[in-house]
Amino acid sequence: MVYQLGICCVYIVFVAGNLKKVFDVYFTPIPVRLYMLILLLPLVLINYIPDLKKLAPLSGIANLITFAGLGIIFSYIFDSPLHPEELPLVGEAMNFPLFVGTTLFALEAVGVVSL
Repeated sequence: MVYQLGICCVYIVFVAGNLKKVFDVYFTPIPVRLYMLILLLPLVLINYIPDLKKLAPLSGIANLITFAGLGIIFSYIFDSPLHPEELPLVGEAMNFPLFVGTTLFALEAVGVVSL
């Protein structure tokens, strides 16, 4: 249960952080905690949907957005490739919990797919 709670927390922190990075460019910056609070309502409402078939159209849209995002990422990678010698050898200690949570979140999806 702690594992699942940790994954959910990291997911919310990750999404809120990315929303903040996007919206701070166009709107007045607000704290990341407020983005987390804003995410609370849609996430709670999604959990009240009893029939997963109703989420199929949203899943299809999410897949299209994922492929578009991958295309954008690959265009940046091939446009200006990074050289390994320019990258830091070790990340900051402050980002280690986010790394662990993100890794666990990615690994958790494997169990869901195999069912």
